[in-house]
Amino acid sequence: MSRRIALLAAVFVLLASLLTWAGSAPSGADGPSATMTPDRNLTDGDIVTIRGMGWPPGDNIVSLECSGSMAALPKDTTFCDGFSADTTAVTNHQGSFVDAPPPPRQRSPTTGFRVFVLPNPRENGITIYCGPQHPCVLYVGVNFEDFKALHVFLPINFAPNARAAALGQRDRVLTSVPSSGGGSDTWVWAVIGVVVVVAIGGGVMRRRSRVA
Repeated sequence: MSRRIALLAAVFVLLASLLTWAGSAPSGADGPSATMTPDRNLTDGDIVTIRGMGWPPGDNIVSLECSGSMAALPKDTTFCDGFSADTTAVTNHQGSFVDAPPPPRQRSPTTGFRVFVLPNPRENGITIYCGPQHPCVLYVGVNFEDFKALHVFLPINFAPNARAAALGQRDRVLTSVPSSGGGSDTWVWAVIGVVVVVAIGGGVMRRRSRVA
């Protein structure tokens, strides 16, 4: 009887230790994660940095815009714009990745993700809406053609005047360039005018000398 009690006690201790270990062991239930920087007041054409962790090592990461919201997520690829897909990010051996634009005058395998207000005149055939008045999200995953594969969604928060603000920035750049170019053109034409006057004056002087 004492041996049986000792055996039961040993089994009980073993089960208790196993349950304790299982409760303290890290869980993969949280799955992969991703962040976007910046994530507020975005304008048409802004480039954001996508960071992620908890993904399979050595996997290619796809990011693209989809119509929907965090409360009503897209159900499949028909809600997404394939033209916006960015596939430059690859996870490291720890399952992390950074999709960021390269520093000035340097090369980088990643480009960062460029967000667009959709539909957009830059692309034809876009069938989804994404902008200040049309909620949309960023899909980040390993296979956007299969929504059962690992993926997460991030909200895309545009500024109220996202497209107008971007157009205003481009207009300021475009209008500032001709001003300097126009000055150089004026200087060139002035030089040409002087050359023409000198040439004409020289011809007149030669004609007068012949007549004399």
